[in-house]
Amino acid sequence: MTKAERRAFQEAQRAHKAAASAASSGSAKPKPAGAAAAASTSAPGQQQSSNAASAAAAATSTAGNSVDKPSTPGGAAAGSLASLAATTSSSHSSTSKTLSLFSHLPAPLTERTKPLHSLPTRSTLHPAVLTLGLQLADPSTSLLYGANARARAMLDAFKALIADYSTPPDAVLSRHLTQLLGTHISYLSDIRPLTPGMGSAIRQLKHDISVLSPDMPDHEAKEHLLDRIDTFIQERITLALTGLAQNAAPKIKDGDVILTYAHSSAVRHVLLTAHKQGRKFETIVVDARPTSEGRDLARLLIAEGVPTTYVLISGLGYAMREATKVLLGANGMLANGALLARIGSAQVALMASRKNVPVIVACETYKFTNGIMVDSIVFNELGDPRMVVDEAEGKVKGLNLLFDVTPPEFLTVVITELGLVPVTSVPVVLREYKPLLEQS
Repeated sequence: MTKAERRAFQEAQRAHKAAASAASSGSAKPKPAGAAAAASTSAPGQQQSSNAASAAAAATSTAGNSVDKPSTPGGAAAGSLASLAATTSSSHSSTSKTLSLFSHLPAPLTERTKPLHSLPTRSTLHPAVLTLGLQLADPSTSLLYGANARARAMLDAFKALIADYSTPPDAVLSRHLTQLLGTHISYLSDIRPLTPGMGSAIRQLKHDISVLSPDMPDHEAKEHLLDRIDTFIQERITLALTGLAQNAAPKIKDGDVILTYAHSSAVRHVLLTAHKQGRKFETIVVDARPTSEGRDLARLLIAEGVPTTYVLISGLGYAMREATKVLLGANGMLANGALLARIGSAQVALMASRKNVPVIVACETYKFTNGIMVDSIVFNELGDPRMVVDEAEGKVKGLNLLFDVTPPEFLTVVITELGLVPVTSVPVVLREYKPLLEQS
């Protein structure tokens, strides 16, 4: 029983007690004074307990059967409260479909708004951002899990926004464009929570806007911002993947068995780079429902000639016995050294730690964040529960968490475009790298 239902039930009990006491006092026949006195002195506790029991029984029967028509004013009040409880319960039906432990997380947009084409829109939003919102909300698109793909798509949408932007009269470009950009960012965050990489890209773009000279013409300012966005995509994502792969490939030796989970673009670049450099190794791709995205990585590796074994996460214990190294992708690296990644990554890292298999994380530095998470409960993202189980029949509760947090003690090292970094050095990288970004 939810809090709202329990509150309504208690209100119904109070109303019935008041109605029962009023009805008994109004309809009671006068008794002799002696008898009344004797009754009042002999068993006051019995009378109160019997009244309370009858009121509770009446409240229970009325609250349990809200469709009965009340015959007294007290019954009418109880019936209205019971119907209110039923209405509250039905209004929270989508919440009740989620386990109470994760009820604080926002429901996926596919449940909040149906169909997807009825997403909340604003007249001031750019069409490119609206299109991106639809893509992010659709679980069938590849933008659902790929952090790099989501960051690229967001920056491309912002490029279209800036290209079509014109400063209103009596307005300063840096201030007005920042406000307009904030409106679009709020819209995207309402659709889905932003990834740490998207947050880094937004902060860099806002910094570039804030340092624009007020005397710079609009067309020059827009060209400068578009060039800065292209530079961020090229240096922090594209070239970062290449540099990361070059730094990680020497860690793969001949005869290694590399175990990876799901499908990470950074891990894919590392494995293909090591294979092109002539290293002889095997891969084990561990996958899990409901996306089964690891199948795409397995097909790609097989097509490139890399010996690959595909196994579900239920067989992780057996597969880990064959692995010599574990290579994981990242959605973000947190300031406390924890890894935010596709759900199931923590289970893989835990199993590797128990088997004394080193766990290597491939993560670009733009995914580093000052945020701290110690578990996967307080902050997370819910996917469409229908991807896990069909809720059409019965009272099955579907839970589709998208990410989990891996403690730093289960991780060996993080490989970035800057080189190998200890997992506890995330704040150092952020502190030392920020001045270089502001000068470029």
